[in-house]
Amino acid sequence: MAQKITCENSEEKIKLLEEALKRGKQAEESLRVSEHQFRQIYEHTQVGIAYVSLDFVIERANPAYCRMLGYTEEELRGKHLKDITHPEVIEENLRKQAQLGRGEIDHYVMEKKFIHKQGHTLYGILVSNLIRDAKGKPLYFLGSVLDITDRKRAEDALLENEEKYRSLFDNSKDAILLTTPDGTILDANPAACKIFGRSLEEIRRIGRDGLVDTTDPRLHAAVKQRELKGEETAEITMLRANGEKFSAEISSKIYLDAKGRRKTSMIIRDMTERRKMEEEYRTLFRTMLDGFAVHEIICDAQGQPVDYRFLVVNPAFERMTGLKAENIVGRTVLEVLPETERLWIETYGRVALTGVPAFFESYAQSLDKYFEVSAFRSAPNRFVTVFADITGRKKAEKKLEESETLYRKLFEDHTAVKLMINPDTGDIIDANEAAGNFYGWSRDQLRQMKIQDINTLPPAEIKKEMEKARTRKKVYFEFRHRRADGSIRDVEVFSSKIVAQGKDVLHSIVHDITERRQAEKALRERDILFKKLSFHVPGMIYQFMRKPDGTYCFPFVTDAIKNIFDCSPEDVRDDFSPIAKTIFPDDLNKVINSIECSAEQMIKWECEYRVQLPGQPVRWMLGQSTPEKLADGSIIWHGFNADITDKKAAEEALRASEEKYRFLTEAMTDIVWMANIDDLRTTYVSPSVESVLGFTPEERKRQSVDEQLTPESLSWALNALAEELAREKQGDADPARAVKKELEFYHKDGSTRWMDVIISGIRNEQSVLTGIHGVARDITKRKHAEEELRKKHEELEIMIESSPIMIYFKDAQNRFTRVNKALLEQTGLTKEEIESKSNEIINPRHAAQFLQEDREIIASGKPKIGILETIKTRKGSMVLQTDKVPYRDKSGKIIGIIGFSVDITEQKKAQDALLRSEEKYRSLVENAQEGIYQSTADGQYITINPGFARILGYDSPQEMMKSVKSITHQHYVHPGDRQRLLNLVGKQGSITNFETEFYRKDDKRVWLSLSMHPISDKKGQLIYYQGMVQDITDKKKIEAERQENLKKMRKALQATINAMAVTVETRDPYTAGHQRRVAHLAQAIATEMKLSDEQIEGIRMASLIHDIGKISIPSEILTKPTRLTTLEYNLIKTHPVSGHTILKDIEFPWPIARLVLEHHERINGSGYPHGLKGNEILLESKILAVADVVEAISSHRPYRAANGIEAGLEEIEKNKNILYDAEVVDACLRLFREKHYTMVA
Repeated sequence: MAQKITCENSEEKIKLLEEALKRGKQAEESLRVSEHQFRQIYEHTQVGIAYVSLDFVIERANPAYCRMLGYTEEELRGKHLKDITHPEVIEENLRKQAQLGRGEIDHYVMEKKFIHKQGHTLYGILVSNLIRDAKGKPLYFLGSVLDITDRKRAEDALLENEEKYRSLFDNSKDAILLTTPDGTILDANPAACKIFGRSLEEIRRIGRDGLVDTTDPRLHAAVKQRELKGEETAEITMLRANGEKFSAEISSKIYLDAKGRRKTSMIIRDMTERRKMEEEYRTLFRTMLDGFAVHEIICDAQGQPVDYRFLVVNPAFERMTGLKAENIVGRTVLEVLPETERLWIETYGRVALTGVPAFFESYAQSLDKYFEVSAFRSAPNRFVTVFADITGRKKAEKKLEESETLYRKLFEDHTAVKLMINPDTGDIIDANEAAGNFYGWSRDQLRQMKIQDINTLPPAEIKKEMEKARTRKKVYFEFRHRRADGSIRDVEVFSSKIVAQGKDVLHSIVHDITERRQAEKALRERDILFKKLSFHVPGMIYQFMRKPDGTYCFPFVTDAIKNIFDCSPEDVRDDFSPIAKTIFPDDLNKVINSIECSAEQMIKWECEYRVQLPGQPVRWMLGQSTPEKLADGSIIWHGFNADITDKKAAEEALRASEEKYRFLTEAMTDIVWMANIDDLRTTYVSPSVESVLGFTPEERKRQSVDEQLTPESLSWALNALAEELAREKQGDADPARAVKKELEFYHKDGSTRWMDVIISGIRNEQSVLTGIHGVARDITKRKHAEEELRKKHEELEIMIESSPIMIYFKDAQNRFTRVNKALLEQTGLTKEEIESKSNEIINPRHAAQFLQEDREIIASGKPKIGILETIKTRKGSMVLQTDKVPYRDKSGKIIGIIGFSVDITEQKKAQDALLRSEEKYRSLVENAQEGIYQSTADGQYITINPGFARILGYDSPQEMMKSVKSITHQHYVHPGDRQRLLNLVGKQGSITNFETEFYRKDDKRVWLSLSMHPISDKKGQLIYYQGMVQDITDKKKIEAERQENLKKMRKALQATINAMAVTVETRDPYTAGHQRRVAHLAQAIATEMKLSDEQIEGIRMASLIHDIGKISIPSEILTKPTRLTTLEYNLIKTHPVSGHTILKDIEFPWPIARLVLEHHERINGSGYPHGLKGNEILLESKILAVADVVEAISSHRPYRAANGIEAGLEEIEKNKNILYDAEVVDACLRLFREKHYTMVA
């Protein structure tokens, strides 16, 4: 049955509007009660509350906020947040405030520093929220602040003292343990964790016995002595986490803490490095040379060598040969190895008798090993042999040769196209047979070409791609390659870097993918066609064509054509007439004309027309399509047809309904309207629209729905319409359903009006939804009033629920009527467990006390501030600081109390913990065996511990403090050391292991190792220096002895190196003195560059034998008076590698073998043997290279006269930063041109 539009319908809707107005007034009353609660909290809470504008200006503040900052509300009003915020937190505060304003966060909490009116700093916990209007538009910020200044100051004072002692504990380079006498570990510093390789938790868990070797008998003796004397220092074996044992010096002392309990401090010093140094001294010579042996030659009466005797052999010799020292030293080789060939005796005899060294490779069949042997004379009738086991190298060379053969076979015979390419130039180094067959060039032709001749990319792009392959950033590529016949093929290339003869080469495998690409292209074209055809899914999808001769056809059409035009796709593939026959005669010309217009202007075709099939009613169709011009002049349209018959019928029904409905609404004061179901455009509106919204009915009907409603209301309307249409489609819509909603409409003057709207559907005789009908009443004033009350209510909710303070309301019967989120979270209770319950149920133990306090407040009307309360909760005991104020109703009558409680439990615990911690670290400092001090910048002690006083021979810290007025002049043996120490601290921030001499009380000297770091205030200003002191006098004595012994050992090394140098010069008399002069110059350059003494000595030693590899080169080449051939020069270039081979297994304390290997390398990679570049070359090698070049050019050679020093300097200056390191060249030039250095003779 159709729904009738009657006066009764409109009256019913008006009654609904009246009921809504009544409910709105009840809501207003509820909001006013909330506003009253807010006002009481605002006035009486100890939490500061401030209203802040969106540009961060204070607009209003409550009494607590004013008291905290020392201002009146009038003084605060208008101040910017920056005016009351400490500079340290302004940026963070304003950044978070801005984030809040932009809606990135809904609130934030921060501990903030404020500036009091008097200028001092205050601390508070700030909770800031953004207040919005009903539309969500930001209005202002609401901030709540809990003053925690007193708590922070107390914590900071205690923390500063605790940090002072903890800093000493944490920064000690020795391990420190705090224990009970029974071995329970209370604490360990970072150095202890590092030395044992364990975390603090692990150390505490395993205790003292888990850190020491309990089988060490010294442990029990040390514990016993400590119990007798109260302290003890001993060396004990300890254990690391990985099971490694190490020796440690432990200073242990028993002390009493503040409660009289016995505690133990243990300072542990790892002796591993000291023991290593001692062992290094003992084993240096023994491990210095691999395969080293000294022999004495034995000659017959004619002076011919007939045997030799073993004098000294090292362990490496024993390992290599299997001959033990105890079995061979003192015996001859024929006694030990009777089958020794005479050749070896004669060879070594020549070395011992003539001094000419020998170098050769030898295979020991009995050992199945290869050796590289160097033999030289160390003294008359004596010779030294150095054996290097090269078995591994020989086997590797053999494997390399086999691998090369296999690789070449794989490259040559593989069916895939393979190319070897130089990534620097693009040169094709090699190509396999398959490559020749694919490209159409012979392999020889390909080897003369570049990849740029084949790849169609620009050369610069090819270079980039090769670099990606070289650096392994990319291994798969797709290119287009040119063949000899000019054809272009699509290829995929797998390219990876290999190293051949020391140079990078790209190994590229090429596959032809041309056919695959063509197939992919065809698929893409088909895919494009499909997308065009399926763009409009509903209705009949088609392609319509106008041929060059002007005729029409459908190259493609979906099967839906059968339902619309009663023909098949085949019927119209070449002929338009089957469709033309079905188009209503009056519409056919319109359709043809619109097609021709679309073709002429190449614009979208759209047309509504009628179709009539035999025996069926007329149907309305909507056609839409997009034209595309083809290469042959044809035009093809891609589009669809849809049946719109029902839509047309609905439009007609809506027009009929409008006539019936108009008479109901002409005289009404509320706005009555009807709208189209499709686009919500108004089809009728009562004259009252002009008095309410300013628009005439005619103006209203011309407006679209988005011109009538604000975006939020429009969104709701469109969604509601979509839901109703969905119900209609499903068939479960209620024809009598009415929807009530408050919507916001635009007024003609640009403002908006809120309307209470009731909407229902309009249906035709078939009960089909054809439009909508509504009645709207202006509720703008009510909405504004509600908004103000809503803001007050929201402020109350935000203030209560976001406050870090626990807030609660209680009635006169001592029952909780409301509690906030903070109270629930901090007590662990739920609302149900608290609200409507009294303290007799919740806290029966303290209920009487709380009730008495509440009654006094209710009776007197005066608040109680700062009450300390201890309560039991589900989370345990809590200590609260509480303020209670009277709770009044609107008439002023006291109806209960409001409480504000702050949980100070953790504060109390923290204070107690800090006190315990400060006491612990103070005890550590006072009982430490090492010295601990604090001093001023001008050299006065602030504090020292007993350990420091004891190191310097004083009876107590007090005596030392009283006696020493100037640290610099009374303690430092060298007063300048203190200023140097302060300079280092200022530059580096802290210093450790600064070694200096101090005077003791008895004027004796003692060596100390000092650590020091500055302690500054929050502004970065120095307060004092703090550090630790260790007595290293014994260590210095051991170190001095070690250095003396090392000096002796280096003299022995020097003698060995000199012997090697003489051997080289014996082979090449024309370079006699060359190595010595190079060594002198290289040493001078290194000194000029301020290298360490150790580096300088290494450079000198390496320079003395840098050409030792020339021993392996025939002397006739070394002394050839004419220019060398290419082959001879290439042989000469092998001497760095030969020298490295000779020296690499000798354990020098410097990288001598590497310097010898690199002294012909150049920083641009043009040197040899490995073409190293830049930082790949040692700095020492760069120095040796420059010294070698200058000396070589300036000195005489077999094939030329000396060129002089200036020629050598010109060479390095010309190639500075090209071949030679710029810093090294500059140092060399300064030596000659500014400091007048001259070559030694």
